[in-house]
Amino acid sequence: MISNPRMIALGLLLVETFIIPVPNAWGQGRGRNQRPQIPTSPVQIRNGQILEIAPGAVHVSNAEGAEWLFAIEALPGKVTYTGTARPDWLKAGMIVRFTAPIDRKGDVQGDVKELQVFTPRPGYQLGVWMEEAGFAGMPDEDEDAQPDSANQGNSANQGNSAKNPAGDSAPSDDATDNIVPQDETNSKRTTRRSNSDKDAESVNTYLVAGPIKRITDGVVYVSVGGRKTARFKLADDAKIAVDVMGDYSLARPGDRIEVDGKFVIQGRGAATELTIEGASPLTAPEPLRKPRTTSRRRTKPDTSEPTDGPA
Repeated sequence: MISNPRMIALGLLLVETFIIPVPNAWGQGRGRNQRPQIPTSPVQIRNGQILEIAPGAVHVSNAEGAEWLFAIEALPGKVTYTGTARPDWLKAGMIVRFTAPIDRKGDVQGDVKELQVFTPRPGYQLGVWMEEAGFAGMPDEDEDAQPDSANQGNSANQGNSAKNPAGDSAPSDDATDNIVPQDETNSKRTTRRSNSDKDAESVNTYLVAGPIKRITDGVVYVSVGGRKTARFKLADDAKIAVDVMGDYSLARPGDRIEVDGKFVIQGRGAATELTIEGASPLTAPEPLRKPRTTSRRRTKPDTSEPTDGPA
């Protein structure tokens, strides 16, 4: 149920614009009951600001301060959100990329200071790339560890602006072939082949792009193919960039927006392309608070017999 009066008003404006016919237009054309053809001349908003946003609609002001209400008809590929985020916003299912020195066990050496959440698309692929030579190998994921399925799904298609170093080409098939043994005293990971201690301690710098499998005790686990995983912690001052396609639900009032669409009537339109830039970092949603229940004390009826007053 929508309780925000401004959201209700936004919905009523949409009904007025796209459901109620334009006055004095009926009766034109061949049939008197024929709905008029509304002109679809283009309309653009540049350097706009979001005033309100709801599923299927956005209320914006342009650079001159004029307000426009748009029904959102844009396809996912025509909706872009860019901005920043705080570490608590990250969750399983999001696709991220980072560059860091990583050993053959898949452990990042030091904290990651820059992370990007991105949408896979041509030129923005998943995989692992090494700066100079072939990939040294990533370990298998813990058999007993399960990804946080509750957090997967909605945010798995998020994007960033840096392309793969190899352009549109996919990473080499040999990128994650080698798998090294894990310390059985500290891990239940399976061992597929033996490597020397020197090989196990080798460190190389990689660009890693893959989905977050889970976040446990501040450690982020990123899948790099199959059951192989890279593990790291974010630095306290880590910078997280966001470039999301197809999801305008991240937008908030105050964000900068550009709109391409179709003109309906003055101040009303249908948006076919949205470009949104976040004004403030994204954060984890606040947990829902249970409504406080007030208990009423029931007063027991007075069953005592009345006493006679003094004679």
